[in-house]
Amino acid sequence: MVALTEQIQQDLKHLEQRVTQVAIELQGLYADYLQCLGSSVQQQLILASYHLCTQTHPEIFLTLSLTQRQTLQQSLQKLAYALLQCLLGAATPLVALETDTGLKPETVMKVCEEIEDAIVGHLRQAAMAANRLLQEHGMIKISSLEKLFAIAVKEEELGRPITSEAHLLKALVDSPDDDDEQVAPVVALYLQLSEIEFTDSTVMKWRNQLRQAFQQLLSLQKEYFQKQEELTRAEATSAWRASWFPYLPETPA
Repeated sequence: MVALTEQIQQDLKHLEQRVTQVAIELQGLYADYLQCLGSSVQQQLILASYHLCTQTHPEIFLTLSLTQRQTLQQSLQKLAYALLQCLLGAATPLVALETDTGLKPETVMKVCEEIEDAIVGHLRQAAMAANRLLQEHGMIKISSLEKLFAIAVKEEELGRPITSEAHLLKALVDSPDDDDEQVAPVVALYLQLSEIEFTDSTVMKWRNQLRQAFQQLLSLQKEYFQKQEELTRAEATSAWRASWFPYLPETPA
């Protein structure tokens, strides 16, 4: 039984080595994916802003002075660049795992989940900031961007389509004067990760490779869990045998 326990422990160490290899692979894949994603998002954020200003509300954009237009455009470009930098740094937690010994699959899975949450968070924050810029320049009038985004996030999580034109969200929210009898449709920017990946084949290529690496990790996680259960049963069996003493009934005096 001791030999069996030692063999299972060796199997677990081998699995941890394979997990480390997958973690290193994921680090490289995320670096390429985020570089492509960041470049694509930069373009799509500007294009969505362009569409809103020239196709959705052209009459409002024409009322802006040349200085106002240039200020808005420059601010949007700076925002797009800042978003790129944030996305490039999203995979940093994976780099920190390189120094870990005995890397477990659930640890890598948790880090990957954090990275995915960070990506979505950066996109939503950038979209919110872009909408505020547009609102400051009078291009949109929304009483509560937070309320609009809360609706959009809920619909997105349910898997429902929430944009008509690329990254432009149209929804019914309360009017700015809070008149309960007036409900008007508004258009705002909303960056969707799934939409970016669908429209950009290069980004989708890296996403597919990430999915393959995730599948490897899930398989290792399942195998690792099974080995842990085997080790627990083997240790329990050894503990039972180590503490076992035959019952000897007392002989009558």
